[in-house]
Amino acid sequence: MELEILEPVLTEILQELKAVREINHNLVESVGKLEQRTMVFDQKLEKVKLVVPPVDTHPINEIISENMALIASIVEAQPKNIIKRHQVLLFPENDTKEYYRFISGRIIPWIVGFFVVYFLFCLGRQAIDKSTVSKERRVTYEQYQNAWAHLDTIAGPALREKMDEAWRLASNPHSKESD
Repeated sequence: MELEILEPVLTEILQELKAVREINHNLVESVGKLEQRTMVFDQKLEKVKLVVPPVDTHPINEIISENMALIASIVEAQPKNIIKRHQVLLFPENDTKEYYRFISGRIIPWIVGFFVVYFLFCLGRQAIDKSTVSKERRVTYEQYQNAWAHLDTIAGPALREKMDEAWRLASNPHSKESD
């Protein structure tokens, strides 16, 4: 019984295998033919050189330049925003080399020179003030000296004693406290 069942099953499988082998053989032949065809196409493509004629862009360039001129005229015709900027830049945005050359070569020496001249002016003013004060003191001293000499010439002995006592008190102010 088993043999009777197995034999038809195996014959069926064998027939199917033969059919599959034939289909496989046909596919291999078809693939081989397709490979040959693609090789022929590749060879033809290598031989063919594609020559593209140059594109004439002159009309397009004319249209673009006309429209750019139109856009530029429209933009220029519009009112412009005016922005006023007032700023003092210690560190400039551009031309820094020239800026620092100007600062170190011209401004700094002028500032140093200004301070030297100002210092000399202050010293001169102090010297003038001191000489003026000393002249005033000398004039006052000479006036007192002349007045004292005049009093000494016209004074009698009682006035001379009082003058000598005043002279002593003026030259030594602490002597009155001891008396």
